[in-house]
Amino acid sequence: MFFPSTDYPKFPLDFVWRTNGPSNTQQAYCTRIYEPRDRSWYNNYICYRKDKRNLNIEWSYKGPLRNRMCERITAPTKPSRYSWHNNYLCVPMDSVYKFHWSTNGPLPNKECMKITVPKDNHWNNQRSYLCVEDMNKAIGTFQLRASSSS
Repeated sequence: MFFPSTDYPKFPLDFVWRTNGPSNTQQAYCTRIYEPRDRSWYNNYICYRKDKRNLNIEWSYKGPLRNRMCERITAPTKPSRYSWHNNYLCVPMDSVYKFHWSTNGPLPNKECMKITVPKDNHWNNQRSYLCVEDMNKAIGTFQLRASSSS
């Protein structure tokens, strides 16, 4: 029988959104969320506890990454010159998390974290949320149901 690992970071509890540089890198894994055409997006990071398993989160402002599960991050209220049409947050294909992006508030039945950038009025006023579907929980539930029906 398969049991979900307990050493994965819990979303959003073990995560933090930072707009003033990464957390202490001795204590946290941090991924820079950067859009070179948007000056207010030079020092933003998503970080999570380093005493938990590394999720190998990657960011791309040049489109989705090969062999990764990527979620497109958009900013519909930003002018197109800021290039928010090709930004992606990516994890390995076998990740326990699948990210979802919402510019319309938190998504139902998902764990969500509000994303704001105080230096950017478009992002500070939006209802932007990074949400996850916990694949580990889904796998554990499926396995538990499958084993109890045998």
